[in-house]
Amino acid sequence: MHKVNLGRGNDLERAMPGIAEKYFELRKPLYCFDSNQYKNCKSIIFHRSWAEYIEENYSIVWGWAAWEWLEYMQKCNPSTPALVNKLFIPSKRESLSTQTEYWKKVLEKHPETRCIYSNQILNQTQFSLDHYLPWSFVAHDQLWNLIPVVPAVNSSKSNNLPSQNYFNHFIQMQHLGLITSHQFMEKGKWEKIVESYTSNLRLSSEDLLNIDQLRNAYEATIIPLINLAKNQGFSTEWRFSGSN
Repeated sequence: MHKVNLGRGNDLERAMPGIAEKYFELRKPLYCFDSNQYKNCKSIIFHRSWAEYIEENYSIVWGWAAWEWLEYMQKCNPSTPALVNKLFIPSKRESLSTQTEYWKKVLEKHPETRCIYSNQILNQTQFSLDHYLPWSFVAHDQLWNLIPVVPAVNSSKSNNLPSQNYFNHFIQMQHLGLITSHQFMEKGKWEKIVESYTSNLRLSSEDLLNIDQLRNAYEATIIPLINLAKNQGFSTEWRFSGSN
């Protein structure tokens, strides 16, 4: 067991073990040390009142500790996306029903829309949603990173990063979704559903409808994330061959 050296520090720090032991039952400090000599002790002793409190309020204490840890990790890893979902992995994936319904309505308005990877016409009722940046990297299901694809493409792509050759097609697909949904949705509902775009791409809702501004915003957002994903070991330059 690791030993704690209590002989270091200033006068107050050296005196604290003795004070904690002397007033352990009277003032009920959180803990005291197990050694009368306060040097190289092997463990600490929690006061039973505090132990009972922590046990009864474990979820609150754990939540506070987790929040402090998350803030520290975010400070140390400012460029890592969705860090909270990497540290505290969701027990199950959330439903994509809202995102699926969004793209289903877009495809109903544009029945000749083709998959950006396979160039096949998308079936309005039998399509999959692809995370352009893999879910295992971004750890979210936000619309700005989702596009409809044929099911075979989704299975083949898996956790790979797509070739840069698909990027402009991805932008065009996203722009099609935005301008189409803007036409058939009420203003308030549309602004609510595009919040992930405005917050992650740092564009106003009006600017989302301008394809040049949309492309520039995606370039500024996605390219650094792709480079980060490469450094983390994600496979790059994936292309759909139709035979994978």
